[in-house]
Amino acid sequence: MSMPSTPRWRFAALPHLTAIDLSVRGLDARGLMARSARWLRVDAAGIDLRGACLENARLRACVLLDAELGGAGLGWAVLEDIGAAGLGGEGLDLRGAHLTDVDLSAARLVGTDLSGARLLRVRLSGADLRETRWDGARLVGCDLRGADLRGCFAAAQTFAGCLLGGAQFDTPGLLEAGPELKQPAVA
Repeated sequence: MSMPSTPRWRFAALPHLTAIDLSVRGLDARGLMARSARWLRVDAAGIDLRGACLENARLRACVLLDAELGGAGLGWAVLEDIGAAGLGGEGLDLRGAHLTDVDLSAARLVGTDLSGARLLRVRLSGADLRETRWDGARLVGCDLRGADLRGCFAAAQTFAGCLLGGAQFDTPGLLEAGPELKQPAVA
């Protein structure tokens, strides 16, 4: 019998899990149930959180480079100062989430739900955002240069001061919504 090269941990429900100054690089935490978790300065580069539930979580000053979060639930979560370039998050649930100073450049977020989300200074340059939902989302000062926004559903309520140079669109309504629409910057 051969042993797997990466241990697969089985997690019970861990609501209100608090992690501070911890490294969990490469951990296989698929299906983790940690609603209302609090992570501060956690190095989770390469972690596998596919199908995890982190609703209402608060992550601050964390590293999620090349992490896998496909199908994970982070609805109503607060993410601040997060490095998550290259993140895989197909079908990620970010409804109602607040993201501030988050780097999601080159992230794969196909089919992600950003309905009601608030994004402030989020870097999505080169991200694959095809078929995402944006109902009522507010994007302020975000970098979407070179992002693929084809097939997006609904429109963002606020789209102010965002960089859109080279972004790909096929849904005109994405930028034609809401009373707070500002002229996006193209750079």
